This record gives sequence, structure tokens and C-alpha cells, in this order.
Amino acid sequence: MATKGSGREAKLIIWFDELRKEDTLLVGGKCANLGELISAGIPVPPGFAVTAYAYEKFITETGIASKIYDVIGETVEEEGKPEQFERASIEIRRIIESTPVPKDVREAIGKAYRRLCKELGHVVSVAVRSSATAEDMPDASFAGQQETFLNVSGEDELVEKTRRCWSSLFTPRAIFYRIQKGYPHEKVLISVGVQKMVNAKAAGVIFTINPVTGEPNQIIIEANWGLGESVVSGAVTPDNYIVDKNTLKIVEKRIAKKTVEYVRDPETGKTVHVEVPAERQEQPCLTDREVIRLAELAKRIEEHYGKPQDIEWAIDRDLPFPESVFIVQSRPETVWSLRVAPPTKPEAEAPTAPFRRVVVTKGQPASPGIYAGVAKVALTTEEAAALIEKGDILTTKMTAPDWVPYMRVAGAIITDDGGMTCFSGDTKLLTDRGFMGFKEVYEAISRGEQLSVLSFGLREMKTEWKKITAAMRRRASLIRVAISQTGRARKNTLDLTPDHKLLSVNGRRLVYEGVTDILNDGKMVCVAHKIPSLTAQLDPSVDEAYVLGAIISDGNIELTRAHGQTYFLQKPLPEKIPFIDSVRRAFRRAYGYELREYPKGPSGGFIRGEPVRGAATSYYCARKGVAKRLQGLKENLQEWVLDADEETLTSFLASLADGGGSMPKESSRLHLFIGEEALQATVIALLRLGILPQVTASRGIYNVQVVEKADKILSKTKRLKPGRAKRVLGSRFYSARQLLQDIIEQADYKGRVRPYVNKNLLIGADKIQKYILPAADENTKRELQRILGSDFRMQRIVKIGDLGENDVYNIEVEDNHNYIVFTKHYTPLIVRNCHAAIVSRELGIPCIVGAGNATKVIKTGRDYTVDAKAGVVYEGVVEEIVRPAPQVVTAAVSAYAPVTATKIYVNLSIPEVAEKVFNESRPDGVGLLRAEHLMLSV
Repeated sequence: MATKGSGREAKLIIWFDELRKEDTLLVGGKCANLGELISAGIPVPPGFAVTAYAYEKFITETGIASKIYDVIGETVEEEGKPEQFERASIEIRRIIESTPVPKDVREAIGKAYRRLCKELGHVVSVAVRSSATAEDMPDASFAGQQETFLNVSGEDELVEKTRRCWSSLFTPRAIFYRIQKGYPHEKVLISVGVQKMVNAKAAGVIFTINPVTGEPNQIIIEANWGLGESVVSGAVTPDNYIVDKNTLKIVEKRIAKKTVEYVRDPETGKTVHVEVPAERQEQPCLTDREVIRLAELAKRIEEHYGKPQDIEWAIDRDLPFPESVFIVQSRPETVWSLRVAPPTKPEAEAPTAPFRRVVVTKGQPASPGIYAGVAKVALTTEEAAALIEKGDILTTKMTAPDWVPYMRVAGAIITDDGGMTCFSGDTKLLTDRGFMGFKEVYEAISRGEQLSVLSFGLREMKTEWKKITAAMRRRASLIRVAISQTGRARKNTLDLTPDHKLLSVNGRRLVYEGVTDILNDGKMVCVAHKIPSLTAQLDPSVDEAYVLGAIISDGNIELTRAHGQTYFLQKPLPEKIPFIDSVRRAFRRAYGYELREYPKGPSGGFIRGEPVRGAATSYYCARKGVAKRLQGLKENLQEWVLDADEETLTSFLASLADGGGSMPKESSRLHLFIGEEALQATVIALLRLGILPQVTASRGIYNVQVVEKADKILSKTKRLKPGRAKRVLGSRFYSARQLLQDIIEQADYKGRVRPYVNKNLLIGADKIQKYILPAADENTKRELQRILGSDFRMQRIVKIGDLGENDVYNIEVEDNHNYIVFTKHYTPLIVRNCHAAIVSRELGIPCIVGAGNATKVIKTGRDYTVDAKAGVVYEGVVEEIVRPAPQVVTAAVSAYAPVTATKIYVNLSIPEVAEKVFNESRPDGVGLLRAEHLMLSV
């Protein structure tokens, strides 16, 4: 890399108002365009660019530049496979994000941020956006391949987010895209734009050319309440305005029901997803003068650049109009602006039946929208690289992360496989409130409540908490599967749609496969065994946690308006005295009061029909404050175990074990016998410690078996002692075939590993560590060590049966598409949504999934119309779908529909006949109104 001089190219920080579009090599396309907009008199929020030189200085002075490019050279072949890009990305991002930022770069960023705060008169929240030096070029679509962070506040957080933007230059799709486009990695640097956040009343996007029809004289404005991310990500159906570019008059408005918005949380300063109040949901979020002002600015921007633009905007609620209107980004439109217009056909060649529609195939609507264009059938990414051009209809079997570069440039997407995959309503998710059923989560999200869910990060192979951004419900067929280590258990079940994606392993690479394919191939699936804390709070104390476990297993709490008592019941047998004394001491240290002894008389009863008699001692405290505190902990037990530290959790589990557990003398298994009210909290506590429990049930009592790390809990027990097992069984296993088949020659230690692979057996982590790692090459060793250090293991899956059609549910999760569901007996299974469905929604591209035969019936090079609202693909360009007729019906269609002064609408209660009614009678519109809904309204 060249050494920089003392001019602008050697600056670490350049302010937006000092930049022009020619400065792309210094600050990337995004930042250079912001400076260019300011120079053209366009209102842009103030900010600065952390230059590409700052990034170059970071990777050269720290010595990581050569490491980065060596990783790509050693990992990615010329015709690289998807897993190679993923492996390279993970390692490079780890290198960058673990390397300290040079002092002068850190200080320059901090100084610029302080200046921005001083100029604006307060501590500023900023948007931190990546700006690659090859981004936003007319012939490329690099934009969106790197990361953006909103509502960043403070110097330390700004430096950290800057470094994460730098590392995002090496996402798998960014590496892939540069290779495909022939851009040397060393030549593509990255700048970071730091821009004042607009306190947005409303925001969205503008196209200076109609993105659906290509009409150049129309300006399209899409808008929603709050920040523009809800529009860009496709989280809502936005308001849509069409403005005539020549007259700047609004020619059409479509006001949508907008149920969600992204806003800044005034307490945390972070971006949050909230429900739009009912009174605003169906109100336009822009006034007419705001629409016209945005159109004026968009027209000026297009005239300045001389080509159609894709623009992001926001309106600040704290400023008066027109000072409130800001442009936050502009880039070239990359579909219609590059397309050569087809020659106009003579009038005689016009179709004689414009309403004729030939259905080619049908599937499930995944991302709504309508698009017409040329289809390209590509079954591999290599075919996609050779065929797909901007605006093509991408048709394939199913997409994966390495397809994203082609998905981004497509006009629409059709897949054979996939679907809006779902689970039964009683399937459990672990949220920041504890365990909730899918139906319960759906209802909470529908009310606008915010929830986080346990997720799984592929890059780090660790569990993590992510916010739920959307929840869905529909009708679909379900199957029932069972998950277990042996494959013989039939009660640990899960109900899901047969096309859902589960995490599996193929040669040390994590892959998502449909559950039906996994079952047919006899593969195993990945389950999580560790839960991270939510907030790392240390309340309650170790002593209080020990008391709480004892009260749950052998106690009771009584609370009235005037009194409160806490009871701990135990037989004072010699082997139990140490436990009783420990509980009383912990109680005294936690609350400052004694548990007083109150012997009870003998009592009797029956167990399994046999009479039994015995006597116990009640240890009690008649302090209402203590009883109220313990009752509060019991009622919020799951939330507490999600927050507590590991020492406190161990103390809680030890007390549960002493009170209601057993440890057979010749066994290494610890058994915890508990009731239903404590089951879920116990499962969470064990998973917090990295222990995957085995749960069975009998007559309302649950046996929670601890097969691993039992000694950690037993180190704090007073009654139970470790068993004298002659052999400690392994507990963490992986599929030998899926993990080692491709390297069996180097992994076959003394011929003992090959039978594991041939018979599709599970192999323990201890055996991999002891026998296989020493013989593995460096690359394989690194891959295996990552898996052994991960938060997952593998278990078998078998099909139990078909369940027929039911209400099914699903969620979308921020940042990644992975989340964790729990089986009936609380095995945490790692799952994923349909890639094409989710990514197309994020990109705002019309998409139909699960078409079944699309790649066979659709022909490369022919025109098709994709109606992703209805899930239908039509032959040719269907004009009345792509370009709806104007409000005034002209004589050109009089032969096909009666023209009267009255508009004719039809209401149906049976949706299946809607298309038939429309085709036969040609009304102006067809609506659906269920009779039961009408009666409920009345």
C-alpha cells in the first residue's frame, strides 16, 4: 500500500461539507455523495467521514493487512464454494474486531465527535454507516453489503461501531461480489460516515423513476412513521405517493395501514420497534407540501447527477417546515436506468386480448410486489454469475447466503423450494420474559409489545439475544418429529411444517437444510447447550438463591394483607441435618432473621396405595417483608435465572438438589425431581451453566437429569455426594459422518473412527479432542476447535407422524434469521426461516417461494409477470397487472368491459372463487367480507 503524503489523502477525518463526488477514493461513494449533495444546496444532516486512509492506517500499522489477504488467498479458490466465503469472513472479521484501533485514529474520531456535539449544542446520537470505495457505482451494487448502526452515542461506542463497519467490508457476500466483479480486495477500502441522527417524524425512500414500470416522468415516494429502516427493510407496507416529475403535482396517493415504526428510545437512546398508535395507523404520515418538497429535492438531485436516483429521506419532528426535510443518502438507481428500452411495436401488433392471463406456476407469496421482466433460470451460483443481470427475474431451486449478490440485483425472485415455514402455536420460545408459546408471542407482537428471543450467531457459533421484528400466523400442514441422543425417544417432540430449515453440519460447515431432507438422509441436527445472560445482574445474593431453592423444593409461602410467613419443611434425619443447618444459616445472612424450629406431629397418607406415616419439622419465619420478597422471586423465577450470575445459579441448583434430588451411588447422573412451576426456571438455570438437561415426566413430577458438570452443582450440596461411577459417560456428541467423512483418512485414529462414520454414530467431543485433533492439518484443526468451543452439539431426529392442517406461527429476528425453539421436554433446537423469503423482504424485492416446478416451466430469456401479492407467475408482460389502468376508463377497453358512470364492486365470502368472478364479470374490484366478521362488527 502506498504511503500517504500530507494532503487530503492523508487525513483521518474529512467533514461532509468539504467533500465532492470525486472524493470516492478518499471516503467511499456514500460519504462523497453526501458532500456532493451539500455542495448542490441539498439539506443534509451534518457529519463527517472517517476516511479510507484511517482504515488503511489501521490495517497496516497493526500488521493485520497481510493476515486478511492471506486468509482469502488460503481459503477461497477461484471458483469458491459458499462455505469458503463464510470461513474467510468469520476469520477476517475476528481479526479486525479483536485488533485495537491506533491511538491517533481513535483520538481523531473522538475529536470530530466532540466538535459535532459542540456545534449542535448537545450530546449527539449519530448514524454510523459504511461507505466502501467501490460502492454506489453505476455498474455495480455494493451498497448494503456493509453494516449500518443507528443511534450511536459517545466516543467509545462510536469507535467500536467504526471498527465493526470496517470488518463488514469482509462479509461473505462482499468478498464474493468483489471476486465476481474483478475488484481486487486490496484496492477496495472502506470509509465510515458519521451523521447526526434525524429525530424522524416520518422517513422513507424516493425513486426518481418508477421502480416497477420504469416510467421516467414519475417520482415515487414511500413513507412511514419514524425512522426509514421500516421502509427499507420491508417491515411495513408504506404510504405511496406518485408525483408527476414535470408539473410536481401529486397524481396518486395510497395510504396504507402502518402498524409499526422504528423510533429512538428516550431512555436507552437505542432504536426500538414500537406499535403505531391506532389513531395514526391509517393517517397519511406526510402532508401534501412535504410530498411536494421531497419531490422538488429529488428532481434537483436527479438533474444534478444526470441520472435516476434512489434516495433516502427523513423529516425532523423538532424543526419547522421546510427546514425539517432532510436527504440522508442518494445513490444511482441500478435497474431501469441501465436497461435499454425495447423498440416500440406498431399499433397493429398490439395484443387483441389485453386481459388474457396464462398462469405458468404458483407458489407462496413471500415478499409482496409486482414485477415484469426477463427470467433467468440458475441452479448454481456459478450459473447465476454468468446469467443474472440487473432487473432479471431470478429463478432457482432455493437460495442461500452466497446467493445474496444476485438477489440484490434481481427484479423479482422465484424458488422451487421453501415457504413461510412455521411451528405449532404451543411450541416454546425462550424470550426475555421467560418461556412463551408461539401463539402467545404472536399475540404480544401484534399488540406492539417488544420481545427478545434466544438466537444463534453463525459467525461466532454462540447463542445470543435478538429482538423479534415481526410475527406471522397462517394455516399449514404440520408434522411431528422427536429429538434425542439415541433416536429412540418418542416423547420429546416438536410440531413444525415439513419445509422448515434446521441447523445441521456438513464437513465442519454449518448448513441449514429442510427437515424433510434431513429425515430422508438420516442426518442429525444441532441443539444449543448454553444460554447467555440478559443483563448480568447479581440480584439475589448467593445466600438468597440457596434459600429460594430450598423453599421451592420443600417449603411454602403464605401471604395475606396483614401477615406473611415462610415455611421450610424437612425431616431432621442425620443425613439431612447439614442441609437444614445450611438453609437456616443462609436465611439468617440473607434477611437477618431466624428460621425458627416448630416440630409437627405425625401424619399419614398413601403412596401407590400403600399407607405411610412420618413426621417432619417446620422451620418458619413470620416476617411479611421476607415472605413478600421470596414470593416475588418465585413469581418472576424465569426472569431472575436469565439475569443471575453463575455462582448464584449454582447455589440455587444445589439447594434444589439437596431438597428434592438424588445421586445413585454407582452413577454419574444427578436427578432433580421438581414440580411444573419450577421446571422451566430449572432448565434455564442449567442451560445458563452450559448443561443440557434430559427431562422426563411421570404423574406430574419431572425428573431433570444432569449428565454433565454435575460435580459443579455437587460442590455446593450438603446432603448429596458424588457417585462412585467407574466410568463417566460422555455428554457432548457430534455426528461422525457429517463432521469427519471428508477427512476420514487423517481422522481415522488406529482404524477406530471409520466405523463411527460408516455406521452414522455420534462421536464425543472428548474423543475428537484426544485422538483426532493431534493428527489433523492446521485448517481442519482450526475448524474442529471452533466447533468444540461452540454453543451447540448434535442429536438425532426422527419423524413421528403427520398432523394435518393447523394454525401455525413464525417470527422474524433482527440481524440474522436464526432462532431457537424448544421441544416438549426442553431440548433447544436451532432453526432458520426460509432464506429467500426473509432476504427478499429485507431487500424489498417481489418474491414467490415453494413454486415446486418453476425451474422446469420457466424458460431463460422469456418475459414473465411475477405477482408476489397473489403468488402467481404469468406468461409475458401482463399490462393491467404491471401498469394498472387509469381511473378514467378509455374506449380502448370498451370491448372488454362495460363503461358506465357507476363503478361495480363485488364482495365475496369465499376467497377461492374471487379469480373466477373477476375473469367472468370484470368488476372494478373484488373484496372479501366474511359473514361472521360482519356479524361480529354489528
